[in-house]
Amino acid sequence: MIYHGIFGEGFFQSIYPTPQSDIAAYLSSIEWFALTIFLFGLGIFLPALRIVPYLMLGWVTLCVAVSYMVRAPIEPKFDTVRARLLVMLLAFAQPLVRGFLVILPGYGSNAHRPT
Repeated sequence: MIYHGIFGEGFFQSIYPTPQSDIAAYLSSIEWFALTIFLFGLGIFLPALRIVPYLMLGWVTLCVAVSYMVRAPIEPKFDTVRARLLVMLLAFAQPLVRGFLVILPGYGSNAHRPT
């Protein structure tokens, strides 16, 4: 729901609902993706670990994105399968995009500081 008007509520609106738990918030964080990439690299040298990053990304992280998709409040006239899949994609990509924008020069916490 988008709030508007002269005394609108919700100045910093989010299309993502609040996470169900702290665990769901961690499983959809940039740190979780970094750990997955690290284990993927480690799996090159340790064959026993090769399945772990696939399970982390393909099962756990995808389940969190699906939970966002199911819980997202969408108006009935716009509630289609395509809209739900878009919410799932955005919930999956959001930590990656925000995490990488923080690292890039000009986008991080020092971006608007006067020199």
